[in-house]
Amino acid sequence: LTREGIEAHRSGRIDDAKRRYEAALAVAPDHPYAGHFLAVIAMQRRDYAVAIPALERTARERPDEPDFHNNLGLAYAGVDRFDDAIAAHRRSIALRPENASAWNNLGLALVEQCRHAEAVDAYRRALAIDPAFPKGRWNLAMARLMLGDRGGWSDYEARLDIDELGHPPDIPGVARWRGGEASGRTILLDAEQGYGDMLQFIRYAKALAARGARVIVRARDPIADLIRTAPGV
Repeated sequence: LTREGIEAHRSGRIDDAKRRYEAALAVAPDHPYAGHFLAVIAMQRRDYAVAIPALERTARERPDEPDFHNNLGLAYAGVDRFDDAIAAHRRSIALRPENASAWNNLGLALVEQCRHAEAVDAYRRALAIDPAFPKGRWNLAMARLMLGDRGGWSDYEARLDIDELGHPPDIPGVARWRGGEASGRTILLDAEQGYGDMLQFIRYAKALAARGARVIVRARDPIADLIRTAPGV
């Protein structure tokens, strides 16, 4: 039953997974994996009052299980217990140093304490393990930029590989502009994330136009009329 629950959990069938874990615990009340992953569901649903004690208990029962400590760290971070989160992620890493996810989660907790240099090291450790880890590279970009490291803009390109950042699809037949000469070009500016970013960065249309580009903007309907008035568009 627990194995079936884990499969359902991995495929996103959370309610089904919950039922399987509960059925497993009805048969074996002390089953650590059923108890742990049932607590993970509570964490995913932000029910930290239920999740944290259960995750702490299963981590005590199975102190050699790195994922148990990693998930406990995520729960601590969810309630702003960042010292505890960092300690839990470090325990997970000590048990499985090659876990890129644990290094990334450690970096996230360190950032919350404004320990950006340490976070950069953690993200780089994650990427050394898994170079094709866009969220790790995105997090590295943000930490580097917070430190004033302009090289972070190269890592910022990882946003294009992260669906939840809302990036638009490339337009067939239209090459992505990588910089360089703008004069005589038609450049399409497109929204990637929210309205705030669009309004914040539309000011660069003026700079492109001043360099001789014809600037076209694709904007969502609610702000299209406003964007049309921006200098350079």
